[in-house]
Amino acid sequence: MIIEIASSIIANFTQRLATFLDRPLFPWKKVIVGFSLAQYLFEGFLSLRQYQVLKQTRPPKALAGEVSQEVFDKSQVIYALRILRDQHLTLLGIWTSESEVWRGQWAIWPTTEHGFHLFRRSP
Repeated sequence: MIIEIASSIIANFTQRLATFLDRPLFPWKKVIVGFSLAQYLFEGFLSLRQYQVLKQTRPPKALAGEVSQEVFDKSQVIYALRILRDQHLTLLGIWTSESEVWRGQWAIWPTTEHGFHLFRRSP
């Protein structure tokens, strides 16, 4: 009984949502691509800010009395690895953003096979 009521509520909601979103003249592709690029740019901005903090050679003022320079230098080794990881993730983010643009705007699905980039058009 409860499952039937819940399923009818969900079906009703999805039907109303589909009716609301079914707007042929609305530029859905541009909105999705725009949000994807805005997300990438925002994450890039945050990564750049984090990179500026991680490349400092002295501890922050709040930690200056608590952490010695030697301990801070040892901790920077871990942050150097984190910077390398972030650089890799930046390149991966560029590839992901480009593939989202291809997928959303032109219905091209980038795939990788044996190290070669192949492009196939979706039906």
